[in-house]
Amino acid sequence: MIFKSQITKPWKASDYVKTILQFFAHAIVISLLFFAAMIINAGSFQAAGELLDKSKKLFVTIYVVLAVMFLLAMVYLYFYFELKDFLKEGKNIFMVFFALELSLIISYAVFCLKKNYARPLSLCALLILLLVNRRSAIIMNITFCMIMFMVDSFAGASTGVTSRAAYSTMIIGLTTGMLAIYLINNVSSRIKVFFRGLYISVPVIICTICMEISETSNIWQLVIYGFTSGMLSVVLMMSILPFFEYAFNVVTDYRLSEITDHKSKLIRLMREKAPGTYNHSLTVSTLAESCATAIGENALLARAAAYYHDIGKLDRKSVV
Repeated sequence: MIFKSQITKPWKASDYVKTILQFFAHAIVISLLFFAAMIINAGSFQAAGELLDKSKKLFVTIYVVLAVMFLLAMVYLYFYFELKDFLKEGKNIFMVFFALELSLIISYAVFCLKKNYARPLSLCALLILLLVNRRSAIIMNITFCMIMFMVDSFAGASTGVTSRAAYSTMIIGLTTGMLAIYLINNVSSRIKVFFRGLYISVPVIICTICMEISETSNIWQLVIYGFTSGMLSVVLMMSILPFFEYAFNVVTDYRLSEITDHKSKLIRLMREKAPGTYNHSLTVSTLAESCATAIGENALLARAAAYYHDIGKLDRKSVV
């Protein structure tokens, strides 16, 4: 989580075309996922077509496609004005939308198991928080919740999803996503993140009970669904995050914690072969971390930079 607004390099016309085409491509992908959800819910492609004809939902489908494009246009404008250099890199766009699309697929898979309120609705927010930054996580959480609402409202109609359930899911997603972003932000310990999944479960449990108490007498089942939603979001995030770190070469706070561990390979090597450089790096890291904390910067990043700023001396015996 090290991307921040900065002075951007001038954009060429090709940069605008490339980024807009990438966003348009992902709008098509998300729309196709929506149509796939309709087909799966209806049972077959033919049944989905009949459903559209009978309900006259063709225009609604067109509306959904346009709505997805408008949502992604909002996302584009956010990145353009807030993280322009980040947006310029094609791999970053793919990373953000891959996290969004993967979260949609996983949530829909849990929905297909008839566990509507057990879906990991905070997954997308947590991934973007750790891969990009907090503001981007908020924007993508809103986007995710709006798309899930459309899926529940239109694609889920054939499976008996009520309007109340669709609205409930959107409210729960927005609430738990925002709570997860502020609870997990700047927490570098995976164990602490895991236990904070319990806090993320609280609004899901409360909203689920309030919305569904009149429809069922089994309150404990609703509690289990809410608990599953919060914990599943955290567990899946911790399981998937390493793939994003290596596939897109992103240094998260967790990765920084790993490379600044005194048991890491390079630090252990420096301690054994260059004890003077090692002690010097420890002193510099203490100063850098204190300065970063004082001005509100990433102290973990400052510590990592200080630890490794003299690592090249390991190959120069004369200056060790």
